[in-house]
Amino acid sequence: MKRKRALKKLSKKEEPKEVAPMFGPQPDVPGKCNAQLHIADDYGDNTATMKCQLEPGHEGRHVEVWKSGRAKVEWEGNDADGWDSEDE
Repeated sequence: MKRKRALKKLSKKEEPKEVAPMFGPQPDVPGKCNAQLHIADDYGDNTATMKCQLEPGHEGRHVEVWKSGRAKVEWEGNDADGWDSEDE
């Protein structure tokens, strides 16, 4: 009996979910601010590198500030050390 129910669930057609386009402007999310910050691909490898600007051995989060102080990113951990499986 359980197997038949499982097969029925698998055979039902699901309505297609709306997917945001991969490139170009993204649609606004209702109920969210939707402010944007565009970060460039700095090495041509589809990543944007952030480097902490604080003194070595500092405590707390890492920080990078740019665009004349208008943009500030704070983060924990160091990707250069590799990913911790608990973070994913």
